Amino acid sequence: MRLTAVPCLAVLGLTLLPAAQDTDPAKPTPTATERKTIEAKVASMQGLWRVRELKTPKLDTARRLDAGYVLVSGECFSIELHTGFVAPDGKNVINKDFQSGTHRFEIDDAGFMETRSVIGSFFNESGLLEFEQPGKQRRYEVKLGETDMRWSNGEGTSFVFEKMPEPKFVRRDVFGRPIPDKKKDAKEPK
Repeated sequence: MRLTAVPCLAVLGLTLLPAAQDTDPAKPTPTATERKTIEAKVASMQGLWRVRELKTPKLDTARRLDAGYVLVSGECFSIELHTGFVAPDGKNVINKDFQSGTHRFEIDDAGFMETRSVIGSFFNESGLLEFEQPGKQRRYEVKLGETDMRWSNGEGTSFVFEKMPEPKFVRRDVFGRPIPDKKKDAKEPK
């Protein structure tokens, strides 16, 4: 009897603990109008975006090549950035770098976004692969246009993204080959 009482007391004790909350108690709860603004911003951010411009005081722009994409889904995004510099021979790319990761984000009605890393990796100063600390926080001001989005932080780094068009849905077979649309036959079997 005593052995069964111990697990029951433990379960009872756990039910009395306050539930963990995702919201920061220091942040004010948005009003209904602010929530609508936030929802509209998040909806506008959805989809695939290509990095059109990257400005950062950490990297010289001379001979630099950048490529990157951000995929926003719900309140998460994945980002992959590649940078490198055209070598003096004009053919090769040297000092290649990349950063990749998945992040959760919250945006307020004024357009400020706070992100938290879920998982990520990058090359460190020695050129070795390093994993980003989960939960690492960043803050950006977000400005949304009809087909572009700009993120900028207080350290002088900014990204300009352009919205990628949604591809036409194509059905594919198990081998990845497109399945042609069936055309209605004039002679349908009876």
